[in-house]
Amino acid sequence: MALLSETRADGPLSRLVLATVVVADLVVVIVYSVLAAIGGAVFGGELDLRGTAIDVSWELFGSMAFGAVIGMLIGRFVKHIANGAAMFTLLVCVVVAEIGSQIHLDPLVVMLAAGVWLENFSRVDPRKLLSQFESAELPVFLVFFALAGTRLDLGQLWLMIVPVLLLATTRAGVFFLGCRAACARTNAIPVIARYGWTGLVPQAGLSLVLAVVIRRNFPSFGPAAAVLLLSVVAVNQLVAPILLRFSLVRSQEAGKRPTSGFATGH
Repeated sequence: MALLSETRADGPLSRLVLATVVVADLVVVIVYSVLAAIGGAVFGGELDLRGTAIDVSWELFGSMAFGAVIGMLIGRFVKHIANGAAMFTLLVCVVVAEIGSQIHLDPLVVMLAAGVWLENFSRVDPRKLLSQFESAELPVFLVFFALAGTRLDLGQLWLMIVPVLLLATTRAGVFFLGCRAACARTNAIPVIARYGWTGLVPQAGLSLVLAVVIRRNFPSFGPAAAVLLLSVVAVNQLVAPILLRFSLVRSQEAGKRPTSGFATGH
């Protein structure tokens, strides 16, 4: 999203990359929830399949249901109140982030479900809401990248450079081969077949969060695993955004989206 905002890219490749990353994050959240519950039970000496299934179902389907309600609430606000929709939505996001963890709901899934509801089931035009956020996107992304950089220790990266490079290279290779196979099977247009895999290689938010969660929830091996994961993120975050930006420029999609000045709306 940061690179699409910076390059003002728009087109088949940009839309597919964004949609794929959103779906991938959702899948990662679900898979991690299942494996973390099973892993915690195994390392704790007791595996409760029924309890694990209930916990995962609540976190996934409960978050989706709560997200639909949030989408309805935002939709009603946008429909009946002309001004202040962006500020109201921001307030809702803060509340969801604070309350969600307390009742074991995933804020990412909640807000994804809210966005899906707004786009596909509500009677309001979500572009009116998005236009109020677009002018402030880039400064927010810059702050996020700065905070992400504070978690990347180059000293630790150098000490684990061999396994880190093996993992990062294998990960990128799987995305490359998987994208080529999927595009060949679905007869995707050439620009997606050539550059689509580059949108999956960058890592930042979700990977950083999961590394911290693993370190906290699994004290026996979590700290060492977190160091390895953060080092892999460091390599991908230093190289992959440049690769994706190159793809957006070479595909001639960069610059096709109208720009919005920061805090101006123009």
